Amino acid sequence: MELSPGLFQPVARQGSEAEAIVRPSVTYGQDAWRRLKQNRAAMFGLVLIIVLLILAAVGPYFVPYSYSDQDLDRTGEGPSWQHLLGTDLHGRDQLVRILYGARISLTVGIFASLINLTIGVVYGGISGLAGGKVDNIMMRIVDVLYSIPLLLYVILFMVIFQPGLQNVLLAIGLVYWTDMARIVRGQILSLREQDYVLAARTLGARQWRILMRHLVPNALGPIIVTLTLKIPEAIFTEAWLSFVGLGVSAPMASWGSLASDALSSIRSYPHLLLFPALAISITMLAFNFLGDGLRDALDPRQRR
Repeated sequence: MELSPGLFQPVARQGSEAEAIVRPSVTYGQDAWRRLKQNRAAMFGLVLIIVLLILAAVGPYFVPYSYSDQDLDRTGEGPSWQHLLGTDLHGRDQLVRILYGARISLTVGIFASLINLTIGVVYGGISGLAGGKVDNIMMRIVDVLYSIPLLLYVILFMVIFQPGLQNVLLAIGLVYWTDMARIVRGQILSLREQDYVLAARTLGARQWRILMRHLVPNALGPIIVTLTLKIPEAIFTEAWLSFVGLGVSAPMASWGSLASDALSSIRSYPHLLLFPALAISITMLAFNFLGDGLRDALDPRQRR
C-alpha cells in the first residue's frame, strides 16, 4: 500500500505547553523512599525501630527504679500499676530491666552493623576489584573464618579475657562481616566491567577512587539490605549467648539473660519469660519487615 502525504496531518502545537514536562523527575533515593512508604509492613517496622531506640535511650529515666533495686516484699508479682511488667524473683522491676536489655541488644546490633559496613565493604570490594590470585586468597580466608562456629570464638575470649559483653562484641566483630564481604565481592565482580569504570581508568583514576567513588555507590542497594537484615541476627545471637550464660553477666540485664533466669520458674511466673521473649520477637520482626521493604524499594528493576 502506497502512503500519500494526505493521510497525515500535523499536530497543532500549543506553545510552551507542548514541551512542558508533566511528571517531575525524581532521583533514585526519592523513588526508593516513595516505594518504601507504600510498603505498610516496612513502615510499621521502621516506626517500631524508632520507638525502640527512644525507649532504650530515655525510657529508664522515666521509671522510678534502677535495674538492680530489690524489693523482697514484692517478689514474683505480676503486672500492676506500681510495676507495669511485674517483678522478678528478686523483687526487681521487670520493665526497667527490659529497657536496659534493649540498650544492650541495640548496642550489639549497631556494633555488628558498623563492623559489617566497614570491614565487609572494604574487604569484599578490594577482593572483587583485584581479582585473580588476590581474590582467591582473600576469599579462602573468609571461608576459614566462616567455617568456625561463633561459640568457639566466645569460649576462647572467655578463657583469655573476663566474661561479659565485650567478648560477645569481639566475637561478632570477627565473623559477622564475612557475609557482607561475599555479597560486596559479587556486586563488584559484576560492576567492574561496566563502561563507566573503563572510562575512569582511561582518565587515570586510581583503584581506590574507582572502588569508593564508582563501584560501592552502585552496590548500595544490596549493602543496605544486608546491613538491615544482619542487625536482628546479631541481636538474636547476643540473646542466645546470654541465655546459655556466655553473654552479659549479672547484675547487667539482657533479654537473653532475663529469659534464662525466668526459665526455671516458667510454670509459676510465666510473665518473667513472656515479656523478654516478646521484646526479642518484636525487635527481630521490625528489622526483618524493614529489610524486606528496603529490598523491594532499592531494586532498580521495580522502578516505575
